[in-house]
This record gives sequence, structure tokens and C-alpha cells, in this order.
Amino acid sequence: MANSSFSGSENMVQETFFCDFGHKEIQSRAEELRKGKNGQTELAKAVFDYVRDEILFGFDQYQVKASDTLQKGYGMCSNKALVMVAFLRYLRIPSRLSHIPIRRDFLKLLWGSWYLTMAKKLNHVVAEVYLNEKWIAVDPTLDQKSYENLYLPLGIHWGIDWNGIDDSLLFKEHIAGSVEPYSDIDKALRSNADNTLPPKFILIPFLKFINRKMWKKSGIK
Repeated sequence: MANSSFSGSENMVQETFFCDFGHKEIQSRAEELRKGKNGQTELAKAVFDYVRDEILFGFDQYQVKASDTLQKGYGMCSNKALVMVAFLRYLRIPSRLSHIPIRRDFLKLLWGSWYLTMAKKLNHVVAEVYLNEKWIAVDPTLDQKSYENLYLPLGIHWGIDWNGIDDSLLFKEHIAGSVEPYSDIDKALRSNADNTLPPKFILIPFLKFINRKMWKKSGIK
């Protein structure tokens, strides 16, 4: 369960270099999501559903602005969590970027034996939202189509929905610790969420290859 204490509330609605909710496209989409919603919980759930399904799951770099991920239309854990935080902060709902240690085995399904090139434990990035006097950890990484076509056929049933009340985390069988917040979003992303990665000239072509393979298998592209 996410840490329930609340401090530094003014920092949890601030814009940053990567969390650029001042961008007109983020504001426009957020205003559309605001329409007809009653209360922060209903609005936060609408933001989660939008980010989860309208931004496809696909690997990218950590150093991507929220507005750029929104325009690309795809992203990995850090990219999609950041977009969710950007929407929420624009809507004045306190939120933050956090991480949870996860065993590298969670990459095996998508990366094959290449997952062995990563550290044994990685920091998986999630979003946290402050609702009803507690922090709630949510993970919008997997869109519905990716989950149904890549994970459900293997009997993986942890689900990707969020009820607006409880934590909603993915890859539960690989989680190796508790959710911890980043105090500085931009610093966290510039440090690859404190993960050690291959050089970019190797990493970027590899991620593009994995995305093409994954999207073809899931029937997305």
C-alpha cells in the first residue's frame, strides 16, 4: 500500500520540465476529461482510463516530456505515469511519480532472453494520486489490447482496472518491495529512474525492434 502521509502539497501540483502540463494539448485533453465528472475520484479515474488505453504500451526513453508522449501516442511505465501526473496536476489533484522495485523477469515475455542483460532488479515507475486523505499507487502502463493479447492468454489475471480507492499495480508476481516516491520528477527521469541501461546507440534501436515485434503480436500496429 502506498505511503498514506501527505506533505509538500504545493510541490505535488507543480509543473516541471518533463511534467509540462502547461502545454496546450495536455490542457485541452484534461478539460475534455473534466466534463461531466463529479468529484476528484471520478475525475482521477477518467484520467487513468484515458492514459491507460489511449496511449499505447510501447518502450521509449525516460527523458520524454509528458506532452511529447501524448503526441507520440505510446509510452512505457515512466512515460505513461508522467502523462497521468501531468493531467492530474493540471486539474489540481495532487500527484507524484513513484517507483517500485521489480525483478527483471517481468521483461522476459516481451524481451525474450535479452531480459538477462538488465540488472536483476529494476525500478518500475508508477503514478501516485492523493485522494480521500491517502496516497494511492496506480499503474497505467498496459492498455487493454496489450493486456488481453499478450498477458491473458498466459493465464495472467492481475487485471489492469482501477476502482479509484485501492492501489492498482501490475506484474504483481515480480514485485520485490514497496512503492516509494521520487522527490524530484526531472531528476528521476534524467537518471533513468535510477536504473542502469545500455548506451543509447544500442538501446534505442533495440527498443524500436521490441516495439514492432510486440505491436504485431498484440494486433495494434
